[in-house]
Amino acid sequence: MKLLQAWPGHKGEKVRSKTDGVFYYQARWRLLTDDGMKVVERKKTTFSTRAKRDEYLKRLDRAEWGVEKWRFDEHGFPTQAPVVAETVLSALGGYMDSRWTTEWQSSQRNRVHGQAISLVAITLTRSKDRDALLVALEQQRVDRGGRREPVTVVEWAARWLRDYSFYPKAPTTVSEALTSGKRWVEQNSMHLSSLDVDTMTRLRKFFTEGKPYATARSYWSSSLVPFFNWLLDTRKVPHSLLAGQPKLPRDQEGERPDPRRIPDPRQLREIAATMGESHGPAWETFVLLTGYCALRISEALDVRLDSFEKRSGRWWLNVATQEHRAVAACSDTGATKERMRTKSTRRRTPAPRLVPIPNQLLERLEAHYGSRLGTTDVRFFVGPRGGVANASTVREWWNCAIAEVFADNPRLAGIKPHSLRHAGMTYWFAAPNADQKKIQLWGGWTSLTQMLDTYRGVIDSLEEVSLDGLDDFVEQFAATADADQPSNATGNLVQMSEWTRRRGRAV
Repeated sequence: MKLLQAWPGHKGEKVRSKTDGVFYYQARWRLLTDDGMKVVERKKTTFSTRAKRDEYLKRLDRAEWGVEKWRFDEHGFPTQAPVVAETVLSALGGYMDSRWTTEWQSSQRNRVHGQAISLVAITLTRSKDRDALLVALEQQRVDRGGRREPVTVVEWAARWLRDYSFYPKAPTTVSEALTSGKRWVEQNSMHLSSLDVDTMTRLRKFFTEGKPYATARSYWSSSLVPFFNWLLDTRKVPHSLLAGQPKLPRDQEGERPDPRRIPDPRQLREIAATMGESHGPAWETFVLLTGYCALRISEALDVRLDSFEKRSGRWWLNVATQEHRAVAACSDTGATKERMRTKSTRRRTPAPRLVPIPNQLLERLEAHYGSRLGTTDVRFFVGPRGGVANASTVREWWNCAIAEVFADNPRLAGIKPHSLRHAGMTYWFAAPNADQKKIQLWGGWTSLTQMLDTYRGVIDSLEEVSLDGLDDFVEQFAATADADQPSNATGNLVQMSEWTRRRGRAV
């Protein structure tokens, strides 16, 4: 918490007690949360003399700047109680426990675990210990059956780090040699208070220097930066450890979408129909809405009924928020998901952005939601039990649908949900006389130059496409569907009554 304002409690500085008539002095103050977004309720306390009150005001000032170990406690009062020094090893243990079974898939767990033990090694207090442990870890990297048996305590420390550290189900009793290796790491691990600018620079260079962009991004941005942000979110460090650290330069060439791996509207409908058959009509709508409106999956999962609004006779989708994973320890409700603003490069893109809805998609939305569209703050997409949809589960459903639809199409096999955003951008570019500045605003891009540079290959591949408009572009692919499929106002929409009857539920 940060001090917003501190002042004497009364203009006359003296306040008469209503009970016994004695005069006393007050100190009052207000606080901000660490992120500076929420004002904590006003605090006050009383003193018998002005000198004591003035001394307390000085304590508030010391707590704001952390002078002489003063800080604000969880209730917002200044305290000089000692803070238990936490090491990198123990903090990593708490971080891994909080994410291991809730957010990470197995491949991500393995990757983060590998970077975590490297982080422990290069944050030991002495440089010679760092070098020795890194060598020992390299020896332990081979298959378990071919590794040599550790001899020194450092080698046992490497064995413990690789095989037992941070795993939730690791055995509680291990050999005495492994115990000595664990104890050695614990004693030599650097305290969080020692993670200064020089140390962070050394860490960043270790994980990024001389490595390809994809590897550096995986090691540093995807594995370690979330840990440093978690330290700040849980107030284990007083300020961001990443302050002053340059971000990885973007690899524009690598980030450009491959036009051969973007589904066209017909293929998008096939994916949507498969999702609808397996998980219900709402998830057919999820694929179509995400694709036609060029949404990120986190934005799509946070769409509400009142996210739709009608302007100038046409329905638009108001994209202002996304579902964001939060740290339960720093959440007001203990939840691990919260709403936050949509992604914005350097926070320059104004929110919200209004996205046009093709007529055929609008027919589907009105068929499902009718007059409720645009009226109430109710989520569009919820989990099987009515709760907040889980992004990991939706991705699993997506992967199964893609494997089924593109079993004989290696060009599109394995595409990710983010390809729906690329698909929506492509459809906008494909419309004749498309206003690229409007597309930039619809897609939420910081600059027109950045958007065109990213989608350059896609735009070039659309030269042979000749269409009459965005709605006609979508309907052209719908009209070429198999003739044996019924044609109705809602296309191939999976009807709710049919889907529930098929599963033996009451209609």
